[in-house]
Amino acid sequence: PEDRAAPKLIDPEEAVDYCARASRKRVGLYYCLGPSCTVISITPREDPTRPYCVMTRSPIIVAYRSDACIVGMGSKGVNITLEAEFCLRAGGGRNTAMNILPIPEVLANWFTDRLEAIAESDANEGVPLSYQREAAMLFHKSVPVRVMELWHELPTLP
Repeated sequence: PEDRAAPKLIDPEEAVDYCARASRKRVGLYYCLGPSCTVISITPREDPTRPYCVMTRSPIIVAYRSDACIVGMGSKGVNITLEAEFCLRAGGGRNTAMNILPIPEVLANWFTDRLEAIAESDANEGVPLSYQREAAMLFHKSVPVRVMELWHELPTLP
């Protein structure tokens, strides 16, 4: 049977989980035992227009870094494949931003469309306040105001 399309993404919390998983640097391992022919595609993140494909029949192990490339496997027949990912545990240090990868464009577009729909809608019952704030900041309907200076007289002793 042919592959079906992925189900529609509806829940924002599920999308946040996908984003967290997609943006983490990790080392991945594919262990393919066969018996069918396997096609392995490796696409460098620096040049996504040039994927490299290899066809193999023998058992194979592919190790990759998710910040360097995107790896995919496929076959027309029955295959036994094991996939394992080892994630970098992000601490709260200064280098945390260096350990984040860009999220897939499809997921970013989904978030943008969802936030725009929240900003345009007046009935936002059930939508978390954090999403409403984010939508209001990205797609505001009025002229933004910026407070440049505050002045206040503080009480002093006579």
